[in-house]
Amino acid sequence: MTKAVAATVLFLAAPVFGQDDLTTSPEGLYLTFSALAVFTQDSALRDNTGGVIDAALAPFGFMTSDITAELDPGFGFRAGVGYTFPANEAPVALTLELEYLFQSADFDSLSSPIGSLSASGDNYSHSFMGNLILDFDILGGFGAYVGGGIGVTIVSADLSNIGGFVTFLGRDEDTKFSWQFLGGLKYAIDEHWVVYLGGRYFDAGDVNFATLGGEYTSISLEAGFRFYF
Repeated sequence: MTKAVAATVLFLAAPVFGQDDLTTSPEGLYLTFSALAVFTQDSALRDNTGGVIDAALAPFGFMTSDITAELDPGFGFRAGVGYTFPANEAPVALTLELEYLFQSADFDSLSSPIGSLSASGDNYSHSFMGNLILDFDILGGFGAYVGGGIGVTIVSADLSNIGGFVTFLGRDEDTKFSWQFLGGLKYAIDEHWVVYLGGRYFDAGDVNFATLGGEYTSISLEAGFRFYF
């Protein structure tokens, strides 16, 4: 009887303990892609015209720095290539990754001490980032990841309409050093496919255009996959 029970337990446990590829994250070279919901953070504006805009606003009792640009939720995507180093049975593995990241959001309004004006135009960025990620195995193919990255971002903006009036500001760009934190949960389907759900904080610091300046930061939610070769 005891032997029969032991045999039954071993038989039932075999699918769990016999599939190493489902309990450990894949290793080696991979491609990755994800789609993002992007929430670009509101930013106070700066006068980059040598005081011309501030002088025009002075009679109204405020300055450019008192105006906040608000943006609608946007979208983005990323594509990259990475390499996960062998963990050697440790619960954490080191991953290095290069990625291209696109983020886009439309202007919604400009808020000032005397009220809010509708605004239209777009604000998007192209980023080229290098990431260092720690991949953690938890149980049964489930895991987590946390990491950060640095790189270069080209921010482009076109504030084409304010309060129903055409601004004629035109599109402008600025190239900035950028950094990010990222983390989330993942699941190893097999030795090739890993799906993940996570978030990231992205910061390109102060951006300066010909007439106006501000800060470019965002918080994103993303869903994607890695394909290991």
